[in-house]
Amino acid sequence: MAELALKQATIEYQEFGPRDSVHPPVFFVHGVLVNGELWRGVAEELARRGYRCIVPTLPLGSHTIPVKDAAAEAVLAAIAQRGLDHDPTRIRYVQIGSTAGPTITLPAATLRSSGLELLGSGFGSISMERLFASLAAFMAAAGKAAADNAPLTIATATAPLRDVESLWNAPDHGARLVFQP
Repeated sequence: MAELALKQATIEYQEFGPRDSVHPPVFFVHGVLVNGELWRGVAEELARRGYRCIVPTLPLGSHTIPVKDAAAEAVLAAIAQRGLDHDPTRIRYVQIGSTAGPTITLPAATLRSSGLELLGSGFGSISMERLFASLAAFMAAAGKAAADNAPLTIATATAPLRDVESLWNAPDHGARLVFQP
């Protein structure tokens, strides 16, 4: 496994796919008490499709190298270190929930020296009104299932992971789309 030595930490990572990909690089971030192996299958599949994938093992409980600073800050420092002169491709960093820390200290130099895009998901990514409406609908369905002495079911449709790009923005037909390797 390759390592990137930073002032804050040494991060182990794996790379998959071509370095000269025409697609933006995909940077995977795992949650607490797991490591980069969580994303290996997905990264390998995307690499077969020509995407460059970077899969680090972050300091969230399953890492082997001690880290001093928060995981999100270590990742952002690694992104900034590469610099725009090295690779002008934009990198989209998506923070899901707060498993990599509740806050991020982002030096201005990081924004100036990288093609970094910051996105977030989780509580706060949708309005409270929409969240409560979704919870109310779920509770109503769960209550009906309990009253009918039936299991709670969710309509799903499956698709192979290789079709993710073509189906990502497909219209919703009332079923949750589940991608499988």
